[in-house]
Amino acid sequence: MENPYAAARAPAPEPPPRRALFSGIVAAVFCLLTWFTAVGYLGRNSFRFSKAGFFVEPSPNNEIASLQALWEHSQHLLLAASALCIMLGAPRLRVGALRRARVVSIWALAVGAYALYEFIVKSLSPLIAGMP
Repeated sequence: MENPYAAARAPAPEPPPRRALFSGIVAAVFCLLTWFTAVGYLGRNSFRFSKAGFFVEPSPNNEIASLQALWEHSQHLLLAASALCIMLGAPRLRVGALRRARVVSIWALAVGAYALYEFIVKSLSPLIAGMP
């Protein structure tokens, strides 16, 4: 007679490996949402920014020129951070230290993207009278 409890004592099968791409995609979505929020902020306040000369070339003063350069470069940086998050998340790493370093770098990129957005908003707001 077979033992009915033998299956319960058998070792559990290994769980399937988690998708390594998940954290990269989530961080990339975070970076892209930050980019869309920054673009929406600029679009929503475009009339006020145009009155301050933000969209004028050449810019009326050096402060606005530096903020224009920051805005232009930050768009490229946010999109590049999104692509880099996906590329870092693509390989499946089984080594613990490398995997942790990859996840930390992915989320450091996402947090850096949000910090860059906050810096841009805080830099542009004082230029416009009556900005919230």
